[in-house]
Amino acid sequence: MKALQLGNYTFCLSKYVLGLT
Repeated sequence: MKALQLGNYTFCLSKYVLGLT
């Protein structure tokens, strides 16, 4: 479960970073 949460967090973070650039 924690691995899934971490993956989802990383996915949202990468989407956020891609939106900034």
